[in-house]
Amino acid sequence: MDTTTTYSNDSKTEQWFEELIASIKSDYLQLSTGIASQEKQRFYNHLMTEDSLELAKISRIQSARMIISELVTEFLSEIKNSPLKPIKLALKLSVSEILVWAVINDNDEETEDALLLAEARVNAKYYKMGFHVNTTVVENSDHFNTPPHYQPVIN
Repeated sequence: MDTTTTYSNDSKTEQWFEELIASIKSDYLQLSTGIASQEKQRFYNHLMTEDSLELAKISRIQSARMIISELVTEFLSEIKNSPLKPIKLALKLSVSEILVWAVINDNDEETEDALLLAEARVNAKYYKMGFHVNTTVVENSDHFNTPPHYQPVIN
């Protein structure tokens, strides 16, 4: 057994626990002084009352936020790294889905293919976790307005 590896792992473990304890102490200070956010107050209340269902709901919401954030970042990175860009791009985020509204030049099948390929790449990675991208592509001559519930990314 390599004692250097053991020491390194022990050191990392000790550092992780020290940071966790410091974080909990900070949370305790915030709770005891009444400056903790409502979200933090609810979390600790459910933790102390052993409300497993509520803790699972909180965990689901937090993990969904994190996964959706990663999914959006990867999708936009795919678009950014492509030489083909839509004229307009807007997103609508939900709990498990990203709706994409893309406007392209008329008959620009290469850009449409690039958008759908970006969608496919991201979906291949996240679909098994219950998250996906759904892209709607319209041509500029269609004169469709971006739906009002979408947030513009490329305008």
